[in-house]
Amino acid sequence: MASWLTPFRRTTSTGQYLTEIDGLRFLAIFPVLVQHLSERLMRYTPLDAEAWQANDPSVFYASRGTVGVFLFFAISGFILALPFIKHFEDPSGAPLRLKAYFLRRLTRLEPPYILWMSVFLCRAAPPGHVSSPGYLRALGGKPLVP
Repeated sequence: MASWLTPFRRTTSTGQYLTEIDGLRFLAIFPVLVQHLSERLMRYTPLDAEAWQANDPSVFYASRGTVGVFLFFAISGFILALPFIKHFEDPSGAPLRLKAYFLRRLTRLEPPYILWMSVFLCRAAPPGHVSSPGYLRALGGKPLVP
């Protein structure tokens, strides 16, 4: 029987899907979101942030988003290690092809990275605007438009 969450299910290369891993990913992402939201709230509201931080213990818990980052890295390490674990558990199975493994990692990670870095660069230093000195220094100090 299909669940209402089925359309949101990730497609994996092996066809195997670990529901528990997605649940752990949510638990890892949630504290990071809470931390970012609390930082924005303290920065962009007229509240006295120092008094608020001193008197409210929830601020302490909201600032622990790094725990989620560590958990997310541990989950990622587990997922990345699964093909190696399976290979060493059953060496008579399909051979482990490192080239294909690393090519898959590269083709999954690099396109979104390059896209977003290009978007951020265009947003920070649009053509005709050479007033973003930090980005211009990163480009070797040369203006984007002559």
